[in-house]
Amino acid sequence: MKTQSTIYVQLQNIYKAKARQDVAEVLETVRGHPNGKDIDVAEVESFCKNAAFIKLIHGAKSSDPAYMKALAGMCCHLRMNKC
Repeated sequence: MKTQSTIYVQLQNIYKAKARQDVAEVLETVRGHPNGKDIDVAEVESFCKNAAFIKLIHGAKSSDPAYMKALAGMCCHLRMNKC
């Protein structure tokens, strides 16, 4: 039983190391964006943790200022009103 527990702990450590690497890569990409300095590490960790639930939705393209303002408001809401 001890051998199986040891292997499980090693496997768990591999997954945790990969998760830390993923966070570092995403954080590096985000920090490369002009407004990326304002993003907290905890937000990136949460994003990576829940990334499996992200779905891409193709919407209508619009350059309408009202549409863009509404979209920005939705993004702000998703970030828990940290705008």
